[in-house]
Amino acid sequence: MGAIGGCVLFLILIAVFAAIWAIWRYNNLVSLKYQVGNAWKQIDVQLKRRHDLIPNLIGSVRGEMQFEQDTLEKVIAARNSAVAARGVAETAEKENVLTQTLSRLFALAENYPNLKANESVRALMRSSPRRRTRSASPGSTTTTSRPGSTRRRTCFRTT
Repeated sequence: MGAIGGCVLFLILIAVFAAIWAIWRYNNLVSLKYQVGNAWKQIDVQLKRRHDLIPNLIGSVRGEMQFEQDTLEKVIAARNSAVAARGVAETAEKENVLTQTLSRLFALAENYPNLKANESVRALMRSSPRRRTRSASPGSTTTTSRPGSTRRRTCFRTT
């Protein structure tokens, strides 16, 4: 009976260790789930900040760029579609379109000396997430555009 009792004790110890490991692993997965949720909420906050800056930028630029109404309308439409996007894939797609239209707007703004001299436009362009790369679309790799910074960040693709 000693060999059978030792074997049973060994199996009980293995079961206890397996149960402890399973509990630890479950808690670890729950923790990771909350970290992912928190990360997505932080991305949402940065996207909302970006969306809130765009009307100010358009308002500051509209008077000077009378000939570029088409670009301004495209930026407004892209912003509205990005705000209305639901789900990760759709949000990423709409944010990419918004980034492209904002790039065109910033490029056009370089051609207007009055805009470059306007302090509110310069402040909005400096605080734009495009310049600071605070948010990035999933699957992209971004490099910060601040002088002397070489930090790279990769967002994870979920599709």
